[in-house]
Amino acid sequence: MKYQAEIDTIRATHPDGYNVSCEPQVGEMLYALVRLCQPVVAVEIGCFLGFSTYHILSALAANGTGKLYAIEGRDFQQTFRDKPECVFMLGDSHQLVPTLPPVDFAFVDGDHSYVGLSMDIAALMPKLRIGSVVVFHDTESYDGTLKAVAELPKVFEKVTLPTPIVPERALWEGKPSGITIVRKVA
Repeated sequence: MKYQAEIDTIRATHPDGYNVSCEPQVGEMLYALVRLCQPVVAVEIGCFLGFSTYHILSALAANGTGKLYAIEGRDFQQTFRDKPECVFMLGDSHQLVPTLPPVDFAFVDGDHSYVGLSMDIAALMPKLRIGSVVVFHDTESYDGTLKAVAELPKVFEKVTLPTPIVPERALWEGKPSGITIVRKVA
């Protein structure tokens, strides 16, 4: 893998351990996608413990450019508050996303209900440029995310992939959580 040394460093230095709020492979994929996409503005909806935040921030730092807007709906302990390339926002993502600049990359792992994710998608749509990439997490393990992602407008190319079932995330009776990667094409 092109970024294997950088990913190994992330594994060794992540302050909360490596297997926290999403699968290790999803963290690695986020890192690689951010390195490849080179976003100026990235958004994370649902940062929880900061596992995915750490991977996105590490990739932005390796890129030498970019800012992450990390949005969480509940009070959270975030290890990375001191990073100048990150703005932490506590509140309702449906209200906060419209206040952001145009978005090049987004990771959505917040409200997993159909209504909640549909509202996140509606808030993100006008912020996305042609070529913007959005990664949705848990698209195979929750009925709401599965339905909302299936209804994405035709302006997106998309692929849904299963994720490995890891003990730390075996909350769905053996179902993979899944990710869907989309790119705005029109």
